[in-house]
Amino acid sequence: MSMQRSLPLVTLLLLSACSKEADKATADTSSEGSDATSGSGSSDVSEGSDTTSGSGSGAADTTADATPPTWPTGTPARIGGTRPAKVNHPRAFTPGKEYPLIILLHGYGASGLAQDLYLGVSTLGTAEFDAITVIPDGTLNSNNQRYWNASAACCAFSEPNPPDDVAYIRSLIAEAKASMPIDAGRVYLIGHSNGGFMSYRMACEASDAFTAFVSLAGADSYNDADCPATATPVSGLQMHGTADDTIAYDGSSSGPLGIGAYAGALVSAQNVARRAGCDTTGTAGAELDLMTTLDGTETTTLAFDTGCRAGADAALWTLRGATHIPVINPAGTRAALTWLLRHDRTP
Repeated sequence: MSMQRSLPLVTLLLLSACSKEADKATADTSSEGSDATSGSGSSDVSEGSDTTSGSGSGAADTTADATPPTWPTGTPARIGGTRPAKVNHPRAFTPGKEYPLIILLHGYGASGLAQDLYLGVSTLGTAEFDAITVIPDGTLNSNNQRYWNASAACCAFSEPNPPDDVAYIRSLIAEAKASMPIDAGRVYLIGHSNGGFMSYRMACEASDAFTAFVSLAGADSYNDADCPATATPVSGLQMHGTADDTIAYDGSSSGPLGIGAYAGALVSAQNVARRAGCDTTGTAGAELDLMTTLDGTETTTLAFDTGCRAGADAALWTLRGATHIPVINPAGTRAALTWLLRHDRTP
């Protein structure tokens, strides 16, 4: 897999972790217990910098620098029990406020830490969107690679005794709600590659547990018989590069290891739209500049937001010329989070 320019270090790490050669890698990029992700109350927000004098009275300013309220004692740094997931929260705590929850699902062979460094979800999510992020890890397979049990195509393959990751992610959401002030109507998933496949599985089997998801270079591998419409459909954004040679933009009758089929990017987005009652024709929108390594507005957008029920919708963002691990710029992550967090099931 090649790029036109040199990639940042973290992207190189992910290229080695998530490419089709990932099953040959032996190094685990995760570091259990590492707090290297931004957030968790440490976002670069300048606090207490307002030193405005008192209405021109000439009196000395006696106002002390404001200290943001700290998070309550007992706010967890990790949740998930025997499969711990890192928790990151905004620096300042607002009593009585309920916060959005974002769960980031890494790609095959990567880790939650590497994925968060790659996309910057915790940095932007906590500082700019006032959200709590949870960064879990998949389990290790027989080749010592982390994965999510999303589908045979990607990336349970023929692994014996795969974990019930739907139940695990449900448990993370439930524990987050029980231990932190979470807005139950604003729970979201973001997944890359295998994590995107897992987001689609959650949309089919646990649509009552979350509101919307973003899949980057993942795909839907379920037909309508296996994924019937529900009373609580989720919204979904599919982001996919046209030069992806790991998970093909147009779909495939077999996954990376020749097992299982998956839909193309357009059909994946249309499946989400149809299950939400939306018209599947789609409406073209503004082009976007989401990538560092491609010049100009490389991304076309297609919205499926007509006739939908329960406030749900779907979208497809096509990254022209992008490979399986596109170098998303901060504006790209910000745009995806903006799309995600505008969806709200709060009564």
